[in-house]
Amino acid sequence: MFTFDHLLTSVFVVVASVYLAAIHRLPFAGDFVLKSIPVLCLAILAGLYIPGTTGKLLAVGFIFSVGGDISLSFTHKSEQFFLLGLGSFLIAHVIYVIAFSRDFQFSAGKLPLMGLWLVFAVAMLVALFPRLGAMRIPVLAYIAVILSMVIAATGWRGPHPGMLLAGAVLFMLSDSMIAVNKFLTPISWSKYFIMVTYYVGQLLICRAFLPPSTGA
Repeated sequence: MFTFDHLLTSVFVVVASVYLAAIHRLPFAGDFVLKSIPVLCLAILAGLYIPGTTGKLLAVGFIFSVGGDISLSFTHKSEQFFLLGLGSFLIAHVIYVIAFSRDFQFSAGKLPLMGLWLVFAVAMLVALFPRLGAMRIPVLAYIAVILSMVIAATGWRGPHPGMLLAGAVLFMLSDSMIAVNKFLTPISWSKYFIMVTYYVGQLLICRAFLPPSTGA
């Protein structure tokens, strides 16, 4: 049976694919609407189908991600939109940390992975720091929060831990490419990498929490 949760997932896939196919034309009229619809679908999915406080937290996190999507779509008009996007995604990551930590369990076996994420974050900071200027404090805060998000995902003990960790890591890679592209050197194919890792990462985060009964 084709249900509402299937419809939301289908809209996510179709609209994300259309946006990726049109990404070489950026900026174009209404691009921010097309860009933000997929994650808005995830916010609705989380709010309707993920039970309890965790579902509400994730829905709010996805909404702040939508705010970040919209803000970053206008960075070609003003640098202030980059700061708005950074702030919106920072809040989204804080909410994800809270949501993931509700089922967090420390395990010594996870320490090597957590150490790997720490090394990656420090390497990014070392590479970016000389180029950040006035953005040093905001970017430092952002790196600390997204590192916390990936560590929380590493220790998550929900039903699909591998799926959640993959989603968190993809989100981190997407954000890292944004930073490299903005502060170090522009990369011609970076828009595709950023959005593919971002969309897939967000989808995996949502699906990791969805109960099997939804079938989404």
